[in-house]
Amino acid sequence: MQIALTAWFAGYTQMKNELYKRLQIVKTRINQSLQARKNCHCPIIGADEKSKPYLVGTGVVLDIDSKLFIVSAAHVFDENDITTIYTFLDGEQQIIEGEVHVTTKPENDRNKDKLDVAVFKVCDNLIPKFRTSYTPVTIEDIEVNDIPEGKKYYAFIGHPANKTKPKYGTTKIKSEVFSYFGTVAYSNTYEQLSIFPYSHIVVGFDPKKCLDENGTRCTFPKAKGMSGGGVWLLEDLNKHSSQSHVNKLVGIGIENHRKPKVMVGTRIGAVIEVIKRKFPDCMNLPETNFEINGV
Repeated sequence: MQIALTAWFAGYTQMKNELYKRLQIVKTRINQSLQARKNCHCPIIGADEKSKPYLVGTGVVLDIDSKLFIVSAAHVFDENDITTIYTFLDGEQQIIEGEVHVTTKPENDRNKDKLDVAVFKVCDNLIPKFRTSYTPVTIEDIEVNDIPEGKKYYAFIGHPANKTKPKYGTTKIKSEVFSYFGTVAYSNTYEQLSIFPYSHIVVGFDPKKCLDENGTRCTFPKAKGMSGGGVWLLEDLNKHSSQSHVNKLVGIGIENHRKPKVMVGTRIGAVIEVIKRKFPDCMNLPETNFEINGV
């Protein structure tokens, strides 16, 4: 009995040590992935009646067939109805010009739009500046068939509004990119929000119970402004450790909730279907299970 107990304890300790080592490796890879993906995101900026800039939201720069798109939340680009839209290009604020398509607002109410995605095609003359300012996401960086489930780590990346500050004495602002990662929410959370795992990604989000990149307890910035940023699948711990690293764009962040405490993203398949419908000359796009009723 003593021998068996000692053997079990030794095995348990070894298993715990191996799990700890794996989690440390995962943590390191997650931090590296987040740093690499931050430059795929651009701030979406507006200006008030006094030409004072403010942050509207975030966009992901996407390269398809040498065309550049900014994909974001539809409610972010709705702001274009009342303001000119800017972003940073080569370190300077610049008006972005192009063609935008957003998902339809049911009953003309964006709050009733469960998908809430926008696709903005960048005009050709701005493409060189975008390429020197950002690292565009390619089709190889996208995963349309991901199904949210336990033991998967997702990250929401974007520009929080309360971390975007005016530059003193100028009409410019300084904006920082932040990232939050966690695991998928329980299935009853989807039911509370009247959405489904095949169309959305929901991750638990408690801003007062976060860890920074060094593992120190911290408070995360308010999520306002991160709408339109990328949702990335970083690690899938359902797989063997040699295959668990993923680092793919799987969605676009659209909202966060206080009750329940979650961040919500629309799966990237919705964006792909908008591009297929509005830009049929874009070839080799992956097949998705999405049906877009109106754009």
